[in-house]
Amino acid sequence: MENTMEIIDESCVMLPAYTLQEVLDALPKSLEIGKSKYEISIYMIGGKWAVDYCSETDADIQSGECESLIDAVYSRLCWCIENGYVETNKNE
Repeated sequence: MENTMEIIDESCVMLPAYTLQEVLDALPKSLEIGKSKYEISIYMIGGKWAVDYCSETDADIQSGECESLIDAVYSRLCWCIENGYVETNKNE
């Protein structure tokens, strides 16, 4: 992600930081699991943000709610990576 912003920590070392848009762009817009297709849904419930994948025919894949939108999106991205829906270049 070449447009990544950089932030400065207390030791004046530049650290890469992703923008909300970059994290959103990394999320799959939909998932196909078996014969079901799930579409991403981002919404606020009870003053907290949620990022879920919803299907018209099956139960939704729900996430927990977060105080900030960036935390909710990042949490869902981590879930997608852990479950193999997003490929990384991490060498294992």
